[in-house]
Amino acid sequence: MSRRALVHREQKAVQQLEARIAAGITEIKVPDEDPSDAFPFRCDRLTMDLGHVLHSNIIASPYFKERCAELQTVDLIIDEIFDYVDHLEPLVVTPQNSPSTAFCLLYSLFCLRLTEEDLDKMVRHKDSVYIRAIGFLYLRYCAHSKTLWTWFQDYVDDPEPIKLKQGSRAPEVPLGKFLRMLLTEQQLLGSQCRLPRIPTMMEKEIVDWLESHPYDSRRFTGEIGIDERGGEEVVDQQDPKPPVRGRRPSRTPSPPKRRRSRSRSTGRRRKSRSRSNSRTRRDSPDRRRRRSRSRSIERQRRSKDERRRRSRSRDRSSRERKHKHKYHKRSRSRSRDRGYDERRYRGGRG
Repeated sequence: MSRRALVHREQKAVQQLEARIAAGITEIKVPDEDPSDAFPFRCDRLTMDLGHVLHSNIIASPYFKERCAELQTVDLIIDEIFDYVDHLEPLVVTPQNSPSTAFCLLYSLFCLRLTEEDLDKMVRHKDSVYIRAIGFLYLRYCAHSKTLWTWFQDYVDDPEPIKLKQGSRAPEVPLGKFLRMLLTEQQLLGSQCRLPRIPTMMEKEIVDWLESHPYDSRRFTGEIGIDERGGEEVVDQQDPKPPVRGRRPSRTPSPPKRRRSRSRSTGRRRKSRSRSNSRTRRDSPDRRRRRSRSRSIERQRRSKDERRRRSRSRDRSSRERKHKHKYHKRSRSRSRDRGYDERRYRGGRG
């Protein structure tokens, strides 16, 4: 690029900045104080837990500085998603490490602090599947883990196709499978975009339910129901219901409630109570007296046994000593007799 072109681009950027300032449009920033009706979030109030690299790239991108600053309402951002978002990849290849339009608009929604009504409207939107997908991404990053399943449970079998990666030849995936991926994985289409962790017990319950109920679009359309007794799936062939494109009443059963922890806690309480009662019974004065008597009797028995053992050991040692003494005497006398006989034999021979 020539020097004249660089100067012209800088002058144009300055003119655009002056025009935005004159119109009262400034860079979009996180508010100092959250509004009272904002959706409660658990993520970092500045970075949205997007990661340092992705967050810094979003803030430094010209699209976020120029275009997203003009979008001051949720409806304008929804229209922008409808017009320009065609995939959900966090970073695009060219230019290098530049954030995608979808994630720039996602962070713009976070800076506006959406309400629960705004999120419900995005999740139920009928114009574009990407509006719904970005709404679910917002929930995955911001919603508390206890309320996360209540938002996702009605759409984990949604068959509406969506592109996750950039490119005209990129494969399409049902929205339900994308939501299942958000609930079960820790990374989104690469290591540069990490998802918040879900508590282990809750994640296990969600994963167990999803594994026992694999993806099936008929469950979303109403062609398959759930048996109330055993939770078995029953096909309803008489009156299959049309596809539902909004937030419908929950037909998919939620994961089992965490009753085990309660039962364990109650069991532990009962055990602790029984132990305390047993301890109080054991610590009674009569019990102590009996213990002391039994201990004294045991000590006396032990002392008697030790005395008997000592006396027996002494008797054995004295007997062994006497036996050894006799043996030594006999051996000496025998050796003398042997020496006498040998001398006599030699003398008579000589």
